[in-house]
Amino acid sequence: EMMGQKIEMLVPEEYRPGHPVKRDSFIQAKEPRPTDQPIELKTQTKSGEILPVEVGLSPIITDDGMLVVATIRDISERKKQQAEIELALASAELIVENSPVAMAVTDVATGKIIKTNEAMAQFNHMKIEDLIDRNATEIYIDAEKQRPIVLKELQAKGHLANMEIQLNRIGDKEQRWCYLSIHPM
Repeated sequence: EMMGQKIEMLVPEEYRPGHPVKRDSFIQAKEPRPTDQPIELKTQTKSGEILPVEVGLSPIITDDGMLVVATIRDISERKKQQAEIELALASAELIVENSPVAMAVTDVATGKIIKTNEAMAQFNHMKIEDLIDRNATEIYIDAEKQRPIVLKELQAKGHLANMEIQLNRIGDKEQRWCYLSIHPM
């Protein structure tokens, strides 16, 4: 059905009028644009459904002139998964921000606090912005002894739930008994 048809049949109707100009400028370009990175666009199916796609263009020079091989990949499922992840992250962010329990999100590689809440700020006698980028290990009274115990428990169970542990408040180093829970995201 598509043989002999113009590529515009795959372009959503609202963009069809301007597409021939873009196609011609691609073909006539002195310097071909990079084609190693596919671009995200939309396509229109025969039934009229609009789908997100990833398009790669590869010009091929032949004796009869230039041909362009277009690879078109439906990325609907990937977009759906990305939206679900973004929603989950936004929900987790709201939970952290609004929890009455002191919470912090840390970067596993650096140990730095990247997100925290007002309850954590109050616990540490600090402002939220002053906790961001601080190393989470500052809460340990003796990091060399306490951190391996915490990590061993994390490795064994994949999470840490309500470990009773004495911790420092970062702001004034006052020691407090706490329940420490860690859940990888």
